Amino acid sequence: MFGELAEKNDIKIVDCDLKAFLVFLQYAYTEEITFEPDTVLEVTNLAVKYQITEVIDKSSAYLLQTLTLENALTLFNHAQLWNVQDVLHKCWQIIQSQSEQAVACAEFRVISEDLLLRILRDDGFVCQEQALFKACLAWADAECERRHRSADVSNKRDILAKVLPLIRFPTMTLQFISTEVAASKILTDQELLELLLHLGSEGYGRTSFPTVPRIANETVISDTMVISGHQTWSGALVIANGGVLTCQPWDGKSGGLLSIKASKIHIQKGGQIDATGKGFRGGISEHDQCTQGESQVGLGTNRSIPNGGGGGAGNSSTSYGSTGGGGGSYVEHGQDAHAICWQSQHG
Repeated sequence: MFGELAEKNDIKIVDCDLKAFLVFLQYAYTEEITFEPDTVLEVTNLAVKYQITEVIDKSSAYLLQTLTLENALTLFNHAQLWNVQDVLHKCWQIIQSQSEQAVACAEFRVISEDLLLRILRDDGFVCQEQALFKACLAWADAECERRHRSADVSNKRDILAKVLPLIRFPTMTLQFISTEVAASKILTDQELLELLLHLGSEGYGRTSFPTVPRIANETVISDTMVISGHQTWSGALVIANGGVLTCQPWDGKSGGLLSIKASKIHIQKGGQIDATGKGFRGGISEHDQCTQGESQVGLGTNRSIPNGGGGGAGNSSTSYGSTGGGGGSYVEHGQDAHAICWQSQHG
């Protein structure tokens, strides 16, 4: 402040570092702002604190453009505190759609308890329950460190008080329960015994833990879908009646590959996965000459020996008796084979 209202002593800014404060101060004087990964969170905190709506909007736009799985895990709690719904929704969308990767991320150890509980309650967060259990233990270890407590079983169980009742232990294998879970000592003897009895009785025994498995989100293909290279679906893939999953044809440089990954693939009657005729091109017949079939070494020539894995060439004739090349291999060439080709005559 200036004049009579000027401060007499130094003012300490304690809720952000100098770099972030200078960015915020620049906006105050120029109404221009430049975000960087190492300052955007603190600048947004200041904007929320002092209700500078334009800075909040600009930081939200920047965050939405730069979101990855790693920063979505750490940003979720900030967006919740700021009550910035578009960023919050996008963070959750990324985390849920990449659930297996999220659980394996190092950043999973630093998520908030609120986010961890939301993940555990969500039926659509599809991953192996065993992996989620291990991630919860790693989170508890990190949380003990953050609270300056020793990471013994008693402290971890205390920290996981709200978490453990949401873990779907009955959906794990009996072997995993009797080895990994038992060795962690995170369950009481009574809880472990009830769980083993439940699994041993094929689900009829009493247990206090959730027994419903996580449900994969379904992607349904009902018409023709053409993919390029490899594609991954986080949930189940259903190819319905009339649906065709195929790929771009090989053009000498790309295409010809149909590779997919999903938690479950269900092909209904009338649906199909089809890459027929999309791979290496066959031999060419032109002007009474035939070429070898294509292979990884390229197009063939007029030779009977194999072209890599492409079949050997044969002979072409306008008569109905002609010679075709046999299939090739990497070891020996195909033998010539005679074939009868009936041609129609048009007057």
